[in-house]
Amino acid sequence: MKALEIDLIFRKSDFEELFFRNGNEKLFFSPTAKNQTHVSIIAGIIFFLSVLNFIIFHNSQELVLFFFVLWCVSLIPLGEKIYAILKWRKSIKVFLEKTAKYKVNKIILTENTFSIIQDDEEIIQKWSDFKKVEINLEFVRLYSDIHYLFPSKSMTSEEFNLFKEKVSEEIKTAYNSRHD
Repeated sequence: MKALEIDLIFRKSDFEELFFRNGNEKLFFSPTAKNQTHVSIIAGIIFFLSVLNFIIFHNSQELVLFFFVLWCVSLIPLGEKIYAILKWRKSIKVFLEKTAKYKVNKIILTENTFSIIQDDEEIIQKWSDFKKVEINLEFVRLYSDIHYLFPSKSMTSEEFNLFKEKVSEEIKTAYNSRHD
């Protein structure tokens, strides 16, 4: 079978659109941190109300201290999640900056292998190395030891359709040969 060779068009905005959708660009209200942010806000409100209660009614200081500790404890997991988001964002930024420097971005799909060529670097993987694949109208994502993301906008619509078909076909073949 003939190899499929596609020259990729790199636009940083195409990748950002995919990486930072569904609220992933938000620090406190991303899908990862949203629930913990709500818990911390509620704990902070309870602490604030206990301080007001103490000021107005001169009630127990221990209650204020208890809610302060509770609020602080709720901030620890929020901080961990925010740190993870910041680390992920930085890795995306580094990846995009590195990829933007390449003059040549090309993929070659053969019956046995998937290759990506970026300037003088070439990565070749067997189809059987891929553990998972996501294919939809906006992108193709391949999961192996290295994860690959190919936005539909990085090639012509005809190339993207051929790419989707070839990836789907080769992954099915590789899966079937592993389970025979």
